[in-house]
Amino acid sequence: MLGSLRKLVGFIRGIERRRNLNRLGHLDLLSGSSVLATVAFGHLVNSKTTTLRVSERSLVRGVVTFARNGSSLVVGNNTAINGGTIFSIACSVEIGNNVLISYECIIMDHDGHSPNPSVRKSDLSDLLEGRPKAWETVKISPVKIEDSAWIGARSIILKGVTVGHGAIVAAGSVVTKNVSPFIIVAGNPAREVGRVRRDET
Repeated sequence: MLGSLRKLVGFIRGIERRRNLNRLGHLDLLSGSSVLATVAFGHLVNSKTTTLRVSERSLVRGVVTFARNGSSLVVGNNTAINGGTIFSIACSVEIGNNVLISYECIIMDHDGHSPNPSVRKSDLSDLLEGRPKAWETVKISPVKIEDSAWIGARSIILKGVTVGHGAIVAAGSVVTKNVSPFIIVAGNPAREVGRVRRDET
C-alpha cells in the first residue's frame, strides 16, 4: 500500500515537472481546482517572478506562457479553460467567476514585437544570441474577462480588452476592443451582433 502511494505521488510530481508548475514563483490552487495546462516561460524570464492563481472548482488546460518577468494569470471560481487554448502574458490576464473559454482560443496581453520594423528586425538575433527582449518597444496592456462571460472556440482576445459580465464572444472572433456586459460579438474584428437576456445569466 505504501509503495503504491509513493508511486502515485512520484507520478503526480513527474506531471508537475513536465508541465513546469513547480517552476512558478507563486502557484495558488484552491479547493477542487485543476491545472492540466503546460506552463512555459519566455526568453530569460525568471520563472520565480510569475504567478498562477486558480480559485475553487476551476479547470485550466492548454498552454500558459509567461513572456516577461512579473507576469500573472488569475482565474476565478467555477471557470473552465479548455484544451488547446494559448495564453501569452507579459503583464496580466484576469478571468472572473463562472467563465467558459472554449477550445483553441488565443489570449494575449501584448503585441509580441515592436510595430517599428527597424526595431523588430533584431528580435530574432537577440533571442538567438541570448540578449534580453526590448519589451519597452512592445505595446502591453492587461486583459480582463469578467464573470459569466463565454468565449467561443478559436476566438482571439488581444491586449487591453475587457470582456464584460455575461458577454458572449462567438466562435472564431478576433476581439480588439472592449465588449460591454451582456453583449454578443462576432467576426473579425468582433462587432456587436446581439444581446444576452439577463435572465439567461
